[in-house]
Amino acid sequence: MGALERKGEIRYLQVERALAKNMREFVLANVKPGAILHTDEYSGYRPSHRLYLVDSVAHGRGEYVRGNVHINTIEGAFSLLKRGIIGIYHYVSPKHLQKYCHEFEYRYNTRNATDTERFDKVLERVGNARLRNIDLIT
Repeated sequence: MGALERKGEIRYLQVERALAKNMREFVLANVKPGAILHTDEYSGYRPSHRLYLVDSVAHGRGEYVRGNVHINTIEGAFSLLKRGIIGIYHYVSPKHLQKYCHEFEYRYNTRNATDTERFDKVLERVGNARLRNIDLIT
């Protein structure tokens, strides 16, 4: 699942199933109360109505855009994620899927940076990080 601020950053979360409970926890962790959520008609978003202004488009009825309400931006971001995985890696293990999601979050969130700026940001974050092979394969 994912959340995307228009002209802002994206967050992805690997979930086994898109249950209302998972969505509620994800939204609470990533979206400030009072924000406007644009969603499709999936009923799992309904519990969010108490803390957020929720406006939906009904894809099932052929409605994809109503004024400023649409989910085209997040659908485009998911398309980039899927095409990136298929085109670059061809297959990813469910065990490591969240790591790939983080990679594509970073790519999307730094889309306006130069290659040099993006590389510098990576080096800033690495620090003394170490990934042992045993941690990778177990």
